[in-house]
Amino acid sequence: MQLHFDGTLRWWQLAGCLLVPLALWVRLAWVATRSQRWRASHLPHHALQSEDALPPILLQSLPSCRRRDAAILAAHAFRDSPAYVHILRGDKAFRLEALVWLFERNISLVQQASARADPTRCLTSPSGRLLCFFWLLPSTTTISLLAKVRQGLLWFPFLFGLGAFCRLLTMGDMFDKATASIVRNHILLEADRHAVLVLERMVVDPLLQGRGVGSACLRSALSTCAQKPVVLSTQLPRNVEFYGRLGFVVVHEELIGADNDEHRFRSWWMLRPAATTSIS
Repeated sequence: MQLHFDGTLRWWQLAGCLLVPLALWVRLAWVATRSQRWRASHLPHHALQSEDALPPILLQSLPSCRRRDAAILAAHAFRDSPAYVHILRGDKAFRLEALVWLFERNISLVQQASARADPTRCLTSPSGRLLCFFWLLPSTTTISLLAKVRQGLLWFPFLFGLGAFCRLLTMGDMFDKATASIVRNHILLEADRHAVLVLERMVVDPLLQGRGVGSACLRSALSTCAQKPVVLSTQLPRNVEFYGRLGFVVVHEELIGADNDEHRFRSWWMLRPAATTSIS
């Protein structure tokens, strides 16, 4: 059988010829400028000034101009988290790079997805230093594919690898389903199920850790939504103890990853029932 080539290109062949070099160029440009663009994220933490030490707990929504600061703070905190080590199988510098890029877009999506109120909470010092950050997002919130495309998330596989992108999607879907299952199986009242909040990205400046700032910030935020159940997931045993002191109880525990996967990890899901909520 002879194959004949008529010399014409179909539209999808032409698109492929254009997109593949473009993707390679973006990847090479990203690597080439990596050290310059990430110089700020590797700066050492400066010593706190006297007015920065243990400020009054006055939480506010994160200003849009501070999204990158919050992303850098969160990336340093979650760089060695077992879940992100599982997703981003590279060195610490690579994970830090990917997480700042990802978290900055996550924060923007979360703030834009909430029609009623900004779900982010942060604590800043009198001098403007970001000391604590997290968000409490309604579990019913949905973020459209179009919104994710606008934030540039489809560049993730070109910048950090297709494998990492696939693991990110798989992990995100699994955690969303686990949260939905917890709400369905452990919260008895239908009205409470629609009011559930999801706590994520709880981080505190390393220089203030162990001084009660994180607990005080979270207690302040939870006091304003005492009538709503709150669910979270964590992959560190010390965090289970921390959240336990704030009224959270473990409702699900799971080993994630294949048996022969060196990046296999354990995750705990915890629930803080509302003041009037019945849980099973």
